[in-house]
Amino acid sequence: MKFMKKAFMGIVMMVCILACNTFQAGAVSGFNIKGTVLQSYTGNSTSVLVPARVKTIGKKAFADNRKVKKVVINKGTSQIKASAFKGCTKLKKIEIPASVRKIADNAFSGCKNLAIITPKGAYALKFAKKNGIPWKIKNTGKPGSPDKEPAVSKYNITGIECYMYTAGTYPCYAEKKVVDKAENFDKIYESLLLFDSGIKAADEDMISGGRVLRVIINFSDKESRKIECNPGVYMEGETVNKLAQGASITGFWDSVEAGIIEEIL
Repeated sequence: MKFMKKAFMGIVMMVCILACNTFQAGAVSGFNIKGTVLQSYTGNSTSVLVPARVKTIGKKAFADNRKVKKVVINKGTSQIKASAFKGCTKLKKIEIPASVRKIADNAFSGCKNLAIITPKGAYALKFAKKNGIPWKIKNTGKPGSPDKEPAVSKYNITGIECYMYTAGTYPCYAEKKVVDKAENFDKIYESLLLFDSGIKAADEDMISGGRVLRVIINFSDKESRKIECNPGVYMEGETVNKLAQGASITGFWDSVEAGIIEEIL
């Protein structure tokens, strides 16, 4: 009987050890976790919450996943390794906490529909801007309050700078406005497009004096566009057009939601 009892206790201990090791290895809902590294995700969920014990999103952890649309990374995670989300073509949102301080340059290669959601001042925000990935600021707000996130620009705009100066003189002092609110990007750009009437005008109108508006728009999916306007014409690249009827450069300038600073061009 004593032998049987000891044998039974031994079996129980072995089962406990195996169960513990399985848990540590991370076989939880499709997550393969070794230590604190998420090595792979093989689940079928479209919305994924990474387990809290994960500190590193490993190399190719979600690579080529064609189902996941949203990923939430918990606070405490510190890095996202190479190709972690490569080829996740349906991934639209990923929430990255401020604790993440390292992200491989190609971590989101092929994620054409992605927007990064992260707190203001977080490394992930700098990463998104550097790599031309649309982003949203995650507003922590008051305890218990829902986060408010501005919509991602449908034009994939990452920044707008506006200058108003006097044409035909150099150097000159100019007012400058920087649009830094993502929720205003589309509104500002669409109001600027009202200037384009498609009617040709003489190139010399652009250097005949008067106030000139110069707008630089940065897009995440193509090179920046430079647009210039004076009181009579609109110019984009080598094309010069008269302003659409009722369009006002002054009105556009006044509508830009940003502060004004003086700067020598």
